[in-house]
Amino acid sequence: MAREELTRLTGNGNGECGKDDCPNVYRTASGSFVVQGDVSNAFTTMRDAMLGQVPEEHRDRFKQAVRNDPTLRDRLHALAARPDQESIALLVPNVAHWTKRTTQARNDLAHTGKTSNHSFEELIAVVEVTTAVVILNVLHEIGLPPKRQREIVRDRPRLRHTTGLAREWLVASESGRRGCR
Repeated sequence: MAREELTRLTGNGNGECGKDDCPNVYRTASGSFVVQGDVSNAFTTMRDAMLGQVPEEHRDRFKQAVRNDPTLRDRLHALAARPDQESIALLVPNVAHWTKRTTQARNDLAHTGKTSNHSFEELIAVVEVTTAVVILNVLHEIGLPPKRQREIVRDRPRLRHTTGLAREWLVASESGRRGCR
């Protein structure tokens, strides 16, 4: 049944969908599958069918190749890349660590219902920094000059506080522990 499901979802079996087979499933140039539109059911069904055909020892690697792109981490990086980069650097000293911890918190909460790998204080920092990055994106979109964006990050009490949270909780420490002071 899994083989038939895979063939139905991917049309002729080589990753190309027919018009009525899987209209929301596309294959990228790199060979990854992307699902657009109502992805919740279509993507899960397709991936589960394909995983049923992959030997157990290769499933983890296959799961990485077949995912609903772009990942949350990719989207967060893109969000941080849009506004003035000096403003982002003032606000988030380590964008890569912020995206990693934010993604881990979201995944833990979504998949296990708890965030035991994050302290309450770190979760507050994740939410506040993410909110501030969105605010900077809005300022960028309305055409606020970069110099003014930097002034806002430095001068507004809420964003100054958020900068402090990011420096305290969202910077990787040398010891490898998160949220070290």
